[in-house]
Amino acid sequence: VKSFFVALALCHDAQVDIKDNKEPEYSGSSADEVSFLEASHAVGVSMQARAAMPGSSGAILHIHMPGGAVEMAKVLCQLPFDSDRKRMTVVCEWHGTILCLSKGADSTMAPLCLGMEHHVHDQLTQFGKLGLRTLVIAQKTLELAEFEEWNKEYEAARSAGGAERERLMTACAAKLEHGLDFLGLTAIEDKLQDGVPEAIQKLNEMNVHVWMLTGDKTETAIEIAKSCNLVDAETSLVKLAGATSEEMAFSMLKAARDTIQNAKPAAIPALVLDGAFVLHVFRMAEGNSGSEEAEAKQILCSVAMGAKACICCRLSPQQKRNLVEMVKFAGKGRISLAIGDGANDVAMIQGAHCGVAVRGKEGTQAVQASDVAISQFRFLVPLLQCHGRRAYRRVSLYLCYFIYKHVALAVGDMLWAHQDSFQGRIAYPDWLSAGYPVVYTALPIIILVMYDLDLPDQVAIDSPHLYLEGQERIYFNWRVFGAWIASGIWHGSIAWLLPSLVVDNGSRDGEEDPDFWTASLVSFTLVVAHVSLRLWLVSMNKANKYVIGVLVLCFAVYFISVLILGHTALGVYMQPQLDGIPLDLFTRLKAVLAMLLTPFALLLDALVFKLLHMYRPTALYLARQKYQSEGGSQTKGSQVSPEVISKVEEKN
Repeated sequence: VKSFFVALALCHDAQVDIKDNKEPEYSGSSADEVSFLEASHAVGVSMQARAAMPGSSGAILHIHMPGGAVEMAKVLCQLPFDSDRKRMTVVCEWHGTILCLSKGADSTMAPLCLGMEHHVHDQLTQFGKLGLRTLVIAQKTLELAEFEEWNKEYEAARSAGGAERERLMTACAAKLEHGLDFLGLTAIEDKLQDGVPEAIQKLNEMNVHVWMLTGDKTETAIEIAKSCNLVDAETSLVKLAGATSEEMAFSMLKAARDTIQNAKPAAIPALVLDGAFVLHVFRMAEGNSGSEEAEAKQILCSVAMGAKACICCRLSPQQKRNLVEMVKFAGKGRISLAIGDGANDVAMIQGAHCGVAVRGKEGTQAVQASDVAISQFRFLVPLLQCHGRRAYRRVSLYLCYFIYKHVALAVGDMLWAHQDSFQGRIAYPDWLSAGYPVVYTALPIIILVMYDLDLPDQVAIDSPHLYLEGQERIYFNWRVFGAWIASGIWHGSIAWLLPSLVVDNGSRDGEEDPDFWTASLVSFTLVVAHVSLRLWLVSMNKANKYVIGVLVLCFAVYFISVLILGHTALGVYMQPQLDGIPLDLFTRLKAVLAMLLTPFALLLDALVFKLLHMYRPTALYLARQKYQSEGGSQTKGSQVSPEVISKVEEKN
């Protein structure tokens, strides 16, 4: 027992600080190492200091032993944990003896240990069923000459370059890490953060297919999956684990496919994979081109997507990434998101479309490699349901509006080109056309997507079915895009044709006709009015002060710029065609009527929107109607009173 706790106190790379109350405070890259040191301190074997060894890369550890004695341990060499070896080794001098101390996963440590009896494996299985993460602790004694010879070879391997360096270092580690004496086991509860089961349940309700990718053993992974609501006690499990050959893995895969395909909708089983099975499947896919086995990866993906959930255990970081990329590239329109908190999750996070890191005690590698970092797993739900869902709708609206407003302007040029027999003369004043995309029509869409909110966060989270709108792509598809283009053609056509026929009487004299530029200015004003009104019609909160304010502001800027171009020396120099026209326009009845009455044509658009809301309402429209009927209001943004939120929650 004493050797076991001494091994815990020596085999690590953690640091220690002594607090004012003389108690040690440990810190390290792994929360498990801190737990081991705290456990050894609790039984009297306490690391009190770690100091650099002069003239060496090693360290000196000060260990307080039971009874008050202070022992010194010299760390001579350290082999850090890596995902291939799945263990860590420290060589140190203790009481004049050179010890090789190792700790690692039972799957890799068991073949290296002497004296691991059958009851130890039973205990590992029992710990796994309790959802505990286990490690095996072992040691062996080295002769000085044996260590020195090995250390020379290891230093030479460390000095090598390129990919050869990793191979040589792994080979050197294997020469040392064998024939170990089993000391004991550790079992740590990987406690779930608050809200994880509820978050998993909400993700399932949002129709998000959740996979759990972990390096834990099978029993541990299954228990964790049950505790976080990924599967329940009634869910049957199809296990694809323990495959020893490619043929065995393929036969297991085909049997699992038949089982899941024949399952009743109410009793779809969950899939359990292990690293060995995944390894054989990917080898089959790479080495059997043109055969049925070459489709093994595609079969695995379809089977896993058809299961209720997928639990993947005993995976290396690269295998995690391979599975993520398998889903990512399996079919068009499939979006993958990977979330993790440790260095072992970096490859997986980088392989997904969207990588999310959870800040925690496992270091910052995952945060640095991610696209988004959150502090709790439960915050993934508002990240998707609030930010992600709204961002999809807003970006869709922005793209459609951006194309639409340019189509509306371009239609006038196209119609004039036909009227003018393609003589190459312009339809609209140059400086107005230049200001159209940036000055007159850009700011409204930016303000609208920022402040035009649909539902408060809590109401959106309580309505997981809203997430289906993004999965079904109802806001950006060929029908929606086609409707925007048709609107652009319709609005641009009436904006050009009516002033051209009414004000200019359909004349083709162009720039030589004084009425042409009057009609052109009226037409351009109508284009600006039409695109602004069209944007207002699709806004969620038409009475929002920011939405109304930005539209009024852009109209004011437009009219001021028109007056400057038509009635100042600088304006006449820049745009001589508009000299005196803007104010003269208001003295001409036909021009005023055309400018005031033509926008009423957009009532047709409003009617179409009303009919769509009546006969083909979206889930978001129905949710907003329900929320507003129960006392909610969007005119003040996303801030709502707790009374309103609680009222909605009760009625839901």
